[in-house]
Formats: sequence, structure tokens, C-alpha cells
Amino acid sequence: MRTTVLTIFITLSISMMVFGQKKITGSIIDNASNEPLPGVSIVEKGTSNGVISDFDGNYEILVNENGILQFTYLGFVKQEQPVKGRSVINIGLVEDLSVLDEIVVVGYGTQKKSDLTGSISVVDIDEVNKRPVATIDQALQGQVAGVDVTANSGSPGGEIMV
Repeated sequence: MRTTVLTIFITLSISMMVFGQKKITGSIIDNASNEPLPGVSIVEKGTSNGVISDFDGNYEILVNENGILQFTYLGFVKQEQPVKGRSVINIGLVEDLSVLDEIVVVGYGTQKKSDLTGSISVVDIDEVNKRPVATIDQALQGQVAGVDVTANSGSPGGEIMV
């Protein structure tokens, strides 16, 4: 008797979780270029239910019939779309120029330019191309104040100290 009641309870619980769910599919593009956006985060609002768009900007998610989908992507305006009985929701995201900031690539990752502590120098490739140099160490020598560039050996592919 106990196992029958337990089985009925589990069956009802699972059916209630599945009942009211709807499979939504769609694709996400950049409105400016009409290119697909891979890696867009699609989350059902108010839940932890979410997926990420694939390489072609396509996604598939199971949500509540009355759910709202939130589409977020770095550098783009966040969008919300109510499901309202739809099974296909295609989105075009618009760039959010107000959140873009200068990003600096450093040897171990990326950082906002405003978060850096220390000095940054730029070696302009056009200036390097104007000089007759044979190796990278010769190209960098004398380009940045306070930086000493030396080759440890004269052999090709030898070590360069900066």
C-alpha cells in the first residue's frame, strides 16, 4: 500500500513539473550585421533554467507556458520576450555602446583599461615597418622608454630578454 501511494505521488510530481512546459526554439542575430551570435545567455526569468546559443546562434529551451525569456550578451542590450503560446522566438540584439569600455589584453587575460595599475606602452606596427630590422628584438629596441630588449644568443630562434 505504501509503495503504491509513493508511486502515485512521484508520478503526479513529475507530471506537474512537465505539465505547462513548452519547448521554445529560435535563433539570435546581431541586428547591425545580421550575423548569428554564439554564446548568448537565454534564461527563463525568475528561475535558474537557462541555455546558451550555439555557434550558429540557435537555441532550444523548455519553459513554462507563461514564462518570460531573457536574452543577454556582453556588449548588447538585454531583451525580454514573453512566451505567450509561441514555440519559435527569433531575436535580433542591438549593441549597447554605453557599456563598452576599453579592454586591454595582458599576458594572463584581459582587464578594463581603468582597472590597470602600472604603465602601458604601445609599439605602433607602422613605425616598426619603417625601420630596417631583421628580428623582433631589433624591432622592439628603443621603442618603449625604460624597457631593455636583448638577444641572449645570435642563433635563429634564440632567447630574447625583455
